Amino acid sequence: MKKMKRVLVLGLATCITVLGLGISPKVTEAASKTGFRKKSVSIKVGKKKTIKFKLSKKDAKKKVTYFSSKKSILKVKKCSKKKVQIIGKKAGTAKLRAKVGKKTYTMKVKVKAASSSSSTSASNPSSKNATVDTSSASKTSTGEYASDKLHTGDATFYTRTSTGCANLDEYESIYYTCAMNSIDYAKGLAGAYLEVTDKDGDVVYVMVTDELPEGKEGDIDLSPQAFASIEDPVTGRMQVTWRVIALPTEDPVSFRFKPTSSQYWAEVQVRNHRYPISKLEVLVNGSYMELTRKNYNYFAAPNGMGTGPFTFKITDIYGDVIIEKNIPLKTSAVVNGTGNFPLRK
Repeated sequence: MKKMKRVLVLGLATCITVLGLGISPKVTEAASKTGFRKKSVSIKVGKKKTIKFKLSKKDAKKKVTYFSSKKSILKVKKCSKKKVQIIGKKAGTAKLRAKVGKKTYTMKVKVKAASSSSSTSASNPSSKNATVDTSSASKTSTGEYASDKLHTGDATFYTRTSTGCANLDEYESIYYTCAMNSIDYAKGLAGAYLEVTDKDGDVVYVMVTDELPEGKEGDIDLSPQAFASIEDPVTGRMQVTWRVIALPTEDPVSFRFKPTSSQYWAEVQVRNHRYPISKLEVLVNGSYMELTRKNYNYFAAPNGMGTGPFTFKITDIYGDVIIEKNIPLKTSAVVNGTGNFPLRK
């Protein structure tokens, strides 16, 4: 009996030892490891992403510094010890690095172009309410603001304390933004997405959300963050080139009605359109009525459009057309459509 007890005790002790040696050290080692939680990530041009970073107990009190191997491709924005926000600037591959003490940790970041989107509401044939018509549109870039047309001007920066002229403040948290000179702004560039390049070839992507009355044709006023991403703010002014490109979105267009809109008077704003809008029409009594564009980025129907729901016909600068049906007259919320303009080369 005593011999059996000794065998049982010895066996139990052996199990505890094996468990201690076989499992505990691995758990402790994994929990104490410093580094990025992933080896690689991808992000689209103009988009933001938050990356998490682990610190061991040994490194917990050390300073963490983040930086990009290629600032023209990848921008490091907001940082804390265990988190860093990155922004895709142009297509390519860069490395996100974190320096902790004397050691440097690396993550590979692939920045994809906006045109890499392959599955969108605009091209989805199952969309029931939206019709995309490209039959009358040119298949290549044409027009003053086509993507292959470069514009030259001076870029400055400003801090806006009030609502931007285009009434797109909600997009400030999604994209870098800018104000456009009155000449270009008046040609329908509210909400346009731009690729801005400085003399050194550094690039920043911005959405037009305001007007710059004092600027000459070609001039833009960048947000401080956008300016600082390609130039030292001390410079204050620099010459740039810019062009209109596709807004990097996979979501459909949306509509926002003025709160005072009714069946007798209405104003509606179109948002999240890939390319600038040249014309907005609404179907009334069997025929399309063109709405009047306002400087503050709304289209007006002074005599109203009825009670709805509405059918809108949206035409972009390339002549592509979206027809959105069954859009209700809602003054308390943004109404989503079901399609967007097709991506162009």
